[in-house]
Amino acid sequence: MAQIFQGVPLDPSGREIRLLKIIPNAPESSFHAELFTASFEQDMPEFRAVSYAWDPNGSKKTILINGIQFEICENIYVFLEKIRRRYPFPVNLWIDTICINQEDLCERNMQVPLMKDIYSKASRVLVWLGDGNKSTDQAMAVMKKYITWWNIDLGGINPENDDMKTIEQLYFRNLEHFVNKSTPVVSLIRGLIDIFGREWFRRTWTLQEVALPPDDPLVLCGDSSLTWSFLAIAHGTMVRELELPVVARFLRLYGGLGDAELAKLHKFDEDFRPMTAAKIRALHRNLGIDRDQLAMYIHYASRQRSTDPRDKIYGLLGLGSSMAHRLIPVDYTKTLQDVCLDAFKFLVSSQDGFQILSRAALPGLDRIPGWPSWLPRLDTVPWQGPCQLLQEHLSRGDIYEASLRLGPGYALIDSDRGLAVYGILADEVTAICSPVKTDTSWLLRLDPKPDGGTISDFFFSACHSCGDCDWCQEGPHDVCMAPVYCPKIFVSDQSNEKDLWVRATFKKDRTSGMRIFRWSSLEDESQSTAPARRDEETYSWNYQLQKPMTEAIWRAMIGDHLAEEAFDIEGVPAPPRAEYLVIHEYPDLESGIPFCRGVGEKRASPEERELVKRSAMRTIGGRRAFRTLNGFIGFGPGALEVGDKIVVVAGADVPFALRPREDGKGFTLVGECYVEGLMHGELFRQHPEYNEIAESFKMEFRRFVIF
Repeated sequence: MAQIFQGVPLDPSGREIRLLKIIPNAPESSFHAELFTASFEQDMPEFRAVSYAWDPNGSKKTILINGIQFEICENIYVFLEKIRRRYPFPVNLWIDTICINQEDLCERNMQVPLMKDIYSKASRVLVWLGDGNKSTDQAMAVMKKYITWWNIDLGGINPENDDMKTIEQLYFRNLEHFVNKSTPVVSLIRGLIDIFGREWFRRTWTLQEVALPPDDPLVLCGDSSLTWSFLAIAHGTMVRELELPVVARFLRLYGGLGDAELAKLHKFDEDFRPMTAAKIRALHRNLGIDRDQLAMYIHYASRQRSTDPRDKIYGLLGLGSSMAHRLIPVDYTKTLQDVCLDAFKFLVSSQDGFQILSRAALPGLDRIPGWPSWLPRLDTVPWQGPCQLLQEHLSRGDIYEASLRLGPGYALIDSDRGLAVYGILADEVTAICSPVKTDTSWLLRLDPKPDGGTISDFFFSACHSCGDCDWCQEGPHDVCMAPVYCPKIFVSDQSNEKDLWVRATFKKDRTSGMRIFRWSSLEDESQSTAPARRDEETYSWNYQLQKPMTEAIWRAMIGDHLAEEAFDIEGVPAPPRAEYLVIHEYPDLESGIPFCRGVGEKRASPEERELVKRSAMRTIGGRRAFRTLNGFIGFGPGALEVGDKIVVVAGADVPFALRPREDGKGFTLVGECYVEGLMHGELFRQHPEYNEIAESFKMEFRRFVIF
């Protein structure tokens, strides 16, 4: 195989690629083709780029290329046979396994950055799903006609009142007439399951391959074809309707579809993810490359697959900006850790924050020996464990703003194993509960503590009684404030390790909030241009918060974020009515509470109850409830332990739990936390020099080195 590539060399300076010319001939004759070079710097001949799923372990076939035997996978061999019968004239194709010498790392490094040009400048992108069968042919035909003819709306079906006969008349009898009266609907459904369950929809590379083309890609499955937009719309409507429980009930009773097939049908989005490619194509066409959304694409592609784990990043670079290509250079001589580090640097810079840290240290990731706890494994995601409080593609301040949108400052030390960040040590964990369990239907179970109490009992033990707080000492109130949530922190720079402290000066920007523009170590201050340090009292200050304990608990239960999805930027902070909704859904919270604003509220609707469940699941599912030394409550990672430190990192929108290392040198990242009273910048707003309208102010942060 190397002999072929040596005979058709590429010029690294000419942005050259190889193209495969398919020579038409009689079907019974042997297959042969020509491999030649073409350059994007010159007149590029018309060519079609092929998107398909690799099958490195599948059976092999041999074809003649430039008179030399060349081995390819059977999937591509079937495709090439279809192409030479489909087109009666020579066709130029770009197929990565044939046009790139996969054994030559230097060539791969050179060719992968050209993927953007290849798939955006091809005359047509051909999506090859694989060979077909009778069921897939029928399904492809239905989807092609569906867009222009079939327009059935199941939104009006009431599974409680409409009988099976009505459903059959509205849906299946019409469908059978539309397809073919002699063919059962079940055959069509099996064809849809076959198509959308194919490996192509699971691969990482295929996402950019359908997102980049300006024109609609052509989807091929066996001898059938339809445009990409038809396929996407058909799945988004027709297949989604098939997922309705009432339809599944009909299929089970009358259609003969087995439980295993029904399970596949109802897990399309979870297991097959056919809409990920459609979602990314729509985003890229709407946003283009002016706004760098690589973080969003990496998030959406987190459950896609790749043969080489580094391609979970490299396989999306075609959708990134020039900055992404500059900071994440394609280099297959690098380890996975080095590639993830390149991506980390880019994401922190492009997102102007440490959102990506929320993806680090999550349970379920297979750790590589020596892998830093702070560096996310971008080649995989946990299949079990909590949802991220903060998704890595969100902009600063979209949900939380624990550090008031301050810009990130960090340093890599100890051969890039250590990450030095700057922040405030807020507290230490002193008590924890077992992780909260969830089931597959989003129903939350409040597991009791070992002593038999509930999570709310666990939290209430952190509150102060009426009369112990400043509220009662100031005089009578119209509303009884007991029990009271009033955590306190004494922030001081008293330390024998002055090198752990830095001074940061901030300047307020009207459009993007507070930005760090200068960092300096205290021991280097004599050589620094930073303002001289003030007296000790300036940098020793108190933080305190007082609110009804009821409010603190219900806000903590839903992460102070009442929304359908984690990326919804509405519903945070949660509106006052959320108090009634949460207590209505979890009555144990009301036990022993003398005051509840929810009394007399309008009864919660089923939609509101579901909203509360989803919000609570995101916040506490798989997490541990915890209390701290100074009276904070919250939810942390399942791996949280007593003694872990709660730190608000400058440049991060959520607090993190850090664990002191046994050797006394630095910390291990445990994970992101929800801490009631620290999520919206309360800690920094109480700094004595903070001023909403000030042009600038100074703060001092401790330096935390995480390994």
